Amino acid sequence: MINAMNKRYLIYAALLILLALVLVFIPPVEKINDRSRFISADEVAERIIEKDPSLRLVDVRGDEEFARFNLPGAVSIPVEQLSNSGSLGQLSIEGVEIVSYSNANLTADQAWIICSRLGVNNARVLKGGLHAWYETILQPVEPSSTAPSEEPDLYMIRLAASQYFQSVQATVTPATVPGEPVDIVRKKKKTVSEGGC
Repeated sequence: MINAMNKRYLIYAALLILLALVLVFIPPVEKINDRSRFISADEVAERIIEKDPSLRLVDVRGDEEFARFNLPGAVSIPVEQLSNSGSLGQLSIEGVEIVSYSNANLTADQAWIICSRLGVNNARVLKGGLHAWYETILQPVEPSSTAPSEEPDLYMIRLAASQYFQSVQATVTPATVPGEPVDIVRKKKKTVSEGGC
C-alpha cells in the first residue's frame, strides 16, 4: 500500500517538474502576441540586396534542407542546436538583427522563443518563412487591373528582386564530389522589346 502511494507521489512530482520546465521556455503572453517580431519578405529582400551588415539570416531547418536551398548569406543553425554555447555566440552580436526562418512560421517561432529565453533580444522571424519568400519574391503575382495604384509599383519592385535573386542563385556553385568538373550554365537574359511608347 505504501509502495503504490510513493509511486503516485513520484509521478505527480515528475509531472510538476516537467510542467515547470515547459513554463520556463514559454515567453509571456504579451510577448507572444507582439507581431513586431515578424519581418516581411520584402524588407528582408531589400536588406539582402543592399548588403545590410546589420542583418544576419539564420536558417533553423535541418542541414539537408539548408543544403537544398537557403537565402543568400544565411547560416545554418538547426533549432535544436540554438541553445549550444557556440550557436549563442553567433546570435548575440551587438548591432546585428537576427532573422530566423524555416519553411513556414512554426520552427522559426520556436527559435524566436528559445532566443528570447536565452536573452537574445535582437531576434526576429521571417513572416511566412520560405513559403512567403517564394510567393512574394521568387514568383510574384502580377496584380489585376483593378488593384490599387500601389500594387503595380510593388509588383515591379518584387519582379526586380526576383531577377536579382535568380541571378545570385545561378552564380552559386552546386555541391559536388571533389575533383569532379562542374558545368555552370548561365540563364540567358530576356531582352526588352525595342520601340517607343
